[in-house]
Amino acid sequence: MNLLFVIHDGQRTGSNVLLLRTVGWLKKQSEIGATFLFLYSGPLIDEFSSLGEIVFWSDYEPIGSEPKSISERIATGIRRKRMQKLFRTKSINLIYANSLLASPVFLILKSWTNIKVVWHIHELENAIQVLGSHRLDTHEMADHIIANSASTKRNLIEMHGISSDKISIHFPFFDAPKATVFFKSDVRKLLKLSPQSFIVGAAGTTITRKGSENFIILADTYRQLHPGDEVVFVWLGSRHFSHDTTKDLQKMNLGNIQFIDEVSNPADYYRAFDLFVSTSKEESFGLAALEAAKLGTPIMGFEHSGGLEELLSAANGVAVPYLNLLKMTEEIKRAYSKEYPRKSDTNVTDFESSRVFSSAECCPLLHQELLRLVST
Repeated sequence: MNLLFVIHDGQRTGSNVLLLRTVGWLKKQSEIGATFLFLYSGPLIDEFSSLGEIVFWSDYEPIGSEPKSISERIATGIRRKRMQKLFRTKSINLIYANSLLASPVFLILKSWTNIKVVWHIHELENAIQVLGSHRLDTHEMADHIIANSASTKRNLIEMHGISSDKISIHFPFFDAPKATVFFKSDVRKLLKLSPQSFIVGAAGTTITRKGSENFIILADTYRQLHPGDEVVFVWLGSRHFSHDTTKDLQKMNLGNIQFIDEVSNPADYYRAFDLFVSTSKEESFGLAALEAAKLGTPIMGFEHSGGLEELLSAANGVAVPYLNLLKMTEEIKRAYSKEYPRKSDTNVTDFESSRVFSSAECCPLLHQELLRLVST
């Protein structure tokens, strides 16, 4: 089985990280060929290159557009011949489009090659509207759709009229690595926190729908209600904000919040967190929250937030009413006051030790799905 993976860019997004893990498992467990077609570059390119050849769609044009000049028509013809040669050389028999943003390219490729397409959708409705709901108008061109949660599948059916029979659910997974020599105390030293500090962590980019502004308000609310508590809020993944949010942070003068750029060892930070919260309005699943939970850190998020609610239920997490930051503050206070079990370095939770959301449970099912598509 030889797959061409169509990927928007090489950024460290949840969908890309999950794809890296998935292809890594497939390469170890079966004989598959992997070629990665990127529209744009990014920091994960080197990691993808260790699993297969990298190809760039260097002259990308939106689906439906027509070349406007002779030179553009020639360039399109050259690209078509080059891609058809790649398909022949690599004996590609399945196109795997990763995320909503891959739709324009896989549509073009299918029209050129007539190879089957499986489309992995990681987005819920808010993200779909932001990225462009028109991308789903051509869902009939995909031979099969993978949804990353029951919420994602339900949204595709109810909001976009896609047949349930065409969609299968394959959950994200995470196999917790062994603790490195980089201990929790090292994380606290880097963050300049005392051993007694209670760390409320979160992770992701600082785009609006990920809830970074809610996280700032949460930290401020906790500071005002419980000024004597040694509780620190740490957001891992980005320190970059809009101009307005940057000004807000300066005016609020919060001393109990830190924002950190991407790191190569996020698991060590998740282990150091005493509590992981998701302040996102919508998560199709929540890979960072899954990783934290699999590392033994309690997790918390909003009800009606999509696939995250499925994870909270499975991991015995705390679900607070939607966007109720005051209630979330109360639950953080309960955790700080040890009113419910704290994480332990010695006691492994049932969720940590279970096969739920592990590669051993999730990957064989996806592998069988791909084999079925290739053989039918």
